[in-house]
This record gives sequence, C-alpha cells and structure tokens, in this order.
Amino acid sequence: MAEQPPWLTPWHPAIQAVDAAPLWVSLTAPASVEAMVQRVIQAHTPEAELYARHRCWTLLLWQPVFLSLAAVNDGSGTLDLTRLKQRCQHGSVYGLQQLPGLEPVAEFHQRLQQQAHLLRAYAQQAFSLIQPQIRCKPQQLWGLLADLVWLALQAGWHPGRQRHDWYQQGQRWQQTVVSQPIKGQRDLHFLAAENRWRIQRGSCCFHYLNPGGERCEGCPKTARKQKNMMKNIPEKV
Repeated sequence: MAEQPPWLTPWHPAIQAVDAAPLWVSLTAPASVEAMVQRVIQAHTPEAELYARHRCWTLLLWQPVFLSLAAVNDGSGTLDLTRLKQRCQHGSVYGLQQLPGLEPVAEFHQRLQQQAHLLRAYAQQAFSLIQPQIRCKPQQLWGLLADLVWLALQAGWHPGRQRHDWYQQGQRWQQTVVSQPIKGQRDLHFLAAENRWRIQRGSCCFHYLNPGGERCEGCPKTARKQKNMMKNIPEKV
C-alpha cells in the first residue's frame, strides 16, 4: 500500500494505491462494472435493493469526484480519469490500482474548468455503462453526483480556506459536471461553533432502507418532512 501524496491527504484516507483487489473496476472494461453491480447488490438485503442499486452509481463515482477536487485545490493540476482502476471489495469500492499522475496547470480557474469537464466525461461514460443494469431514474443519479461534489467540498474543507470562495466553487463544479436537469436543493451551511460545513443534500440515497439504517445528515426527505410539519402548525391567535 503506497503512501498518499500530500495533495490528497486532507480529502479521504481510503483513496490510495493498493496492491491487490478481488475485482478491479474500470470503465475501459465494461464487464468489470457489471461484476461490481452484482457484488454490491448481493452484499445487501432484498429490502435494501433500491439503496444498493443507487449505491452502485455513487461507489463508481465517489473517488473520481474526490480526486478531481483534491487535484484542483491542493495538487495544482488535473488528472486523466479515463484509465482509473478502482478496487471493489466486500461490496464496496475504495482504493486504486494506481494514482493517476498530475498534469500541472498553474491558473486555478483554468484547471477547475478542465478537470470539471474531465469528470463530466467520466460520469457520462459511467452512466452509459451502469444505467441499463441498475435501472434508476437518470435525474436521481445525476442528482446524487451533484451531492457527491458537495460532500467532497465538505470533506476537503479546513480553516485555511476562504468560506465564500469554497461555496462559489461548489456551484461552478455542479454547473459544469452535472450536464442534466436535476431536482432538489443542494447547499452548504457553515457551522461556526463546529468550524465545519453541513451539507443539505438534494437527492436521497435510500440508506435508511438498510436494516437499522438511518437517514443521512442533510437528507432531503427529512428536510421535506420538517417543511411540511411547519406548514401544518396552526397560526398563533
């Protein structure tokens, strides 16, 4: 297992080069994507199949999303995602056969735009391969991709970053990466007392369908429930 490069360390500890895997998943090998879908669904109970099918999509994309944002913000470069090989193990996806090399791009906005287009191309190819297998609503899948962008920003935050710029960056990533219309309101709220961001998701991942599962922080179903409860509160006389 190789040591993480410094530009990736603040983002997620599981994204690193690993020596072996039961299955390497790559968009250049469609059969590996199909095998990943089968393994993820088999790892969940029948009651959680809806969650498992949506999870296949987020598992395939979460590392490319985090890698992209890390490269732009802390690596001062862009990454070629086309030949990425991800480890599938125990019904999950984490780790890479090899970290892609950084292509230096000095100007921040230029490399953000370039990497966002690379990530969008990766997501579009992933969608074409996985959608016929998981049979989820396209709008829901693209919404989950947008949520992943905001989750990555939440994870990569530290006090040395500018809050306003961080929030604006999220909007730029979403507008470029997610090329399809999506539903739901995504947002980041800064919790000053905890010095961290709290995400408001726009799409539900259905995690609560797992045995003992709960709704995620910022779940849109919780937000809608709270909003409806507020509407039903009688007005004070």
